[in-house]
Amino acid sequence: MSLLRMGQTPTYDPVWRSAGCIVRLPEGEIADRLTISLLKLVLGAPAMPKLLAQLLDARQYTEQWIHALDGLTGEARENALTAYAQLAEINATLWQLEDRVRRLDEIQNQRVSAEFSADDRERLNLSRQITRDNDRRARIKSSINSLFNTTGDLKSYASFNEGTNG
Repeated sequence: MSLLRMGQTPTYDPVWRSAGCIVRLPEGEIADRLTISLLKLVLGAPAMPKLLAQLLDARQYTEQWIHALDGLTGEARENALTAYAQLAEINATLWQLEDRVRRLDEIQNQRVSAEFSADDRERLNLSRQITRDNDRRARIKSSINSLFNTTGDLKSYASFNEGTNG
């Protein structure tokens, strides 16, 4: 993420303006936020007050993504579109996994027994899958950013191997 001073012109409209600064999100972050905004609209079934805000978010990120794609041609553009599709897929998977973990948490909260049940093992496996998928998501966002020669947030934490099942 880069900060621009007021008066500087970014290559396309920045996402956040606050306290006299403009925060320009890298393209990988814009693509990620767009896929999540669309998931919220499709899977989240937002209540009416939130619906307009989520529609505006999706519109804003869509415009940003289209502007970013306008700067690419040929193979780079195809790679960006492929990476976007991968990001949409991984975010949909994460949405489903996180929903399942929440349901299992509700089940455990209702259970009095302290034994390590099949639900507990499933929750642990799902949590590990979420971590692996979030690691994959970060790599995809980074590949999008490299296509546009931008950098995003660099996260530093231990990651799970792709092939590990828990």
